[in-house]
Amino acid sequence: MTKSDFTAKNHHELELKFAAVDVPDKAFLSWCYSRLKPTSHKFVEGVDEYYRRGKHVLRYRTGDDGTQELTVKLRTSERSIADRVEVDIPLGASASQADVRAFLLGTGWREDLRVYKASHIVHVMSGALPQVKDLPVVVSPPAVLAIYVAAPLRRRMRRFLEVELSKDPTVGDCNSDDDALAAWKDLLQADLGVGDPVKDSLYEMFTGRRYAVVK
Repeated sequence: MTKSDFTAKNHHELELKFAAVDVPDKAFLSWCYSRLKPTSHKFVEGVDEYYRRGKHVLRYRTGDDGTQELTVKLRTSERSIADRVEVDIPLGASASQADVRAFLLGTGWREDLRVYKASHIVHVMSGALPQVKDLPVVVSPPAVLAIYVAAPLRRRMRRFLEVELSKDPTVGDCNSDDDALAAWKDLLQADLGVGDPVKDSLYEMFTGRRYAVVK
């Protein structure tokens, strides 16, 4: 298994995650509507279940609207989670949660972690990002921003802010993904005072184990 096995853009997650202890929900949402061009905002909460088989990890997510999804994530770097393999498989409504869990257990997966997560999610259209000082203006593809609390059940909540670039391969005349992520980082640090991006996913933070790496 190598990077060449995952060439479709929608099989990659281009994202930065920051600790956001000092960024309240209200301040974040106010900033989004004053500085960006949001197209939608929603609040979602639920419990993600993580299953492990050998070195591989699978996430089972259920939505409060009845949606279900299986996701596999893989690192492409030991030092960063900015670009990871992420393959999502939506499940049909006819599959019950009991069916999915039985299938996973029957194929060798074992539950490893449950994480409660409550998120404000804001979708932003493509366009030039607000300029930071004298840095160049960057045109970003559509992006999803989220501020959320998360923790394994019965443990103290931790607070994060994320920005993820669109997986759409035809988003128009934008700067490169690397330039766009760098510009988002500069903007979030300048406006909201977050630190450097974290280097581990939620699963890795809460278990101390790493996702598998593809070279």
